[in-house]
Amino acid sequence: GGGGEDGGGVGGGGEKESGDGRADAQALIYPCICNSDGWLDEEESGFWRADVATAQVRSLHSAKERVVAGPRFVRPPPTFLVASTSDDVCPPELDTAPFVEAAERAGANVHYLLGDFGGHGFGLRRFW
Repeated sequence: GGGGEDGGGVGGGGEKESGDGRADAQALIYPCICNSDGWLDEEESGFWRADVATAQVRSLHSAKERVVAGPRFVRPPPTFLVASTSDDVCPPELDTAPFVEAAERAGANVHYLLGDFGGHGFGLRRFW
């Protein structure tokens, strides 16, 4: 897991920007950041509220090499991530961990909370 400070700008949707168009901080909760081409496959994508044929999804796909480990990875702003070892939709070892490792190698401030919190969507449960 990653170390670092808690992102003061992470909160209820009111993120600030630093003037260059990039967010000052981000929070990723059970993120699906894998290096597969499944983002454009309706059955595999997991975009249950977005049509994979939309410009929005195609834009995400065309820039995904910037968020997956590799030579085009772009250092993210300070990042807070939460993933569950019981998530079989976006397993942390395939999705979150590679992003955390790449972000830390790039010098980003990362705080990674990993535990057995339940399956994908655990944040919607009332145990918090």
